[in-house]
Order: sequence, then structure tokens, then C-alpha cells
Amino acid sequence: MSYSSNELSNGLVTREILRETTLFYAPHLTFEGDKFVLLMCIAEMESSYGAAARPRYEAGYSRSSIAYRRSALLRQGHDYWGDTAAMSYGCHQILWVVAREHGFPLSSNPMDLQKLEGSFPFVIKYINSLIKSGATKAESIFRCYNGGLGALKHPNEAVIKYGEKALSTYSQLVSNKPIV
Repeated sequence: MSYSSNELSNGLVTREILRETTLFYAPHLTFEGDKFVLLMCIAEMESSYGAAARPRYEAGYSRSSIAYRRSALLRQGHDYWGDTAAMSYGCHQILWVVAREHGFPLSSNPMDLQKLEGSFPFVIKYINSLIKSGATKAESIFRCYNGGLGALKHPNEAVIKYGEKALSTYSQLVSNKPIV
């Protein structure tokens, strides 16, 4: 059965479905720590475990952005899909262009990334690419997931706070402590 993140946020798919899907995909990560918890932390940070998993417009990827000028894939996406190429999708809020960089077909509807099974393979590929590029610890993965590879050396304040909050959640989950 296929569940979309919209179904999850509408209560049709429970947090248990997110948990089961995460358990299925977690072994594909090259992360040395708790893979399941890492993925669940990102889902918590990005969409409150799917409760807020709606397509989100990301102004930093609009036609007037620096990212647009620098990325041929993003320009191609805007030409093909319009502003939906400047959005993030699903429980992990993966950017369309990031998914595209990791093999998401141009001809596939960006809304396919709303589905858990539609976005998870690209979330895994993206995180593995961050690890391969040097983000090997949980906090650096969180920072780079939120702010790109530049966050390894030059994180801004928002990215630092994101990394700290995600690491706190990660530590609590690994220790089996309840999250307030």
C-alpha cells in the first residue's frame, strides 16, 4: 500500500507507518551511528514526524535566487515544472533539486516526493553523499541536511541552532529518553 505524507499529516497514516518505512530504509545509510534515529530526527525537525509534511516553497530556490543562477538542474526544473521545482517535499522535506541531483527523474511529478516511498530513496542517497563528503557525525549531517555542504565549514546561526536541536533530539532518542 502506498501512503503519501499528506495522508500521514491527515491522520490516515500513523507515526507507526513512518516508523516502519524508516526501519525499511535505514539499513541503506552508511552512517556509523543509529541510522533509524538519525532519519526519525530529520523527520521530526522537518515535519514533526509528518504532521506538517506539506510541500513547502523555498524562496532560496526561486527563479530570482543565487541557487537558480548556479544550478542547471534547478533551471531545467523551473522550465519543466515551474515553481514546484523550488519546493521541498515529504516527511524529510527534501528539495526537488536535491532529489533530482540524486536521480529523481525530471519527468516525474514533484508531488511523487510527498509519498514516503517516493522521497525516501533520495533522502538516503542525499545523506550518504553528505557522509561521503565529510559530514560523518550526527550533528554535521543535520547541519548539512539543513544548510548544504557549506555548513561543514561555514554554518550560519540558523544552521547551528538546527544542528544543536537535532543533536539533542538524537541523543534523547538514542538514550530512550522521552522527548518533551
